[in-house]
Amino acid sequence: MSDPTKGGQGLHDKYVAWVARLFADSGWAVFRDPVAVTPSGTHVRADLRADDPLGRQFFFEFKMGNAQDYLPMSAYAQGAQLTRSGIPAILVTNMKVPEHLADLFREFQISVIKAPATFDQNAFLDSLRAAPQINPQLLVGGKQRF
Repeated sequence: MSDPTKGGQGLHDKYVAWVARLFADSGWAVFRDPVAVTPSGTHVRADLRADDPLGRQFFFEFKMGNAQDYLPMSAYAQGAQLTRSGIPAILVTNMKVPEHLADLFREFQISVIKAPATFDQNAFLDSLRAAPQINPQLLVGGKQRF
């Protein structure tokens, strides 16, 4: 049996649950499986939406797989659709991001947070604090590590 903390759905679920708890403990409103609507009326699902105490909203999409594999182009398409809804999208992945895809994420202002191949709260928290859209002062512990 495979280790659910090393990739795939088990790691995905663990990150979603932990990030939801982190934001909820920090006073953010958290919604699982929210649906965004683009200007053209297209519905797009995300794993998580978090609204910070200042009223800013963020969509989070978690793409976990084999850390040696490359992130599929569909991850960009979903992030772009989420961002078109007017709410910034943040992609969390443990997979490799090819440079041409990283360029597209930057161009569309979609933050990509590199998650460790195995679940590591402190490493993920450090990456989250570095995301340009997230104010680290609005997270539990602010400047300190858990």
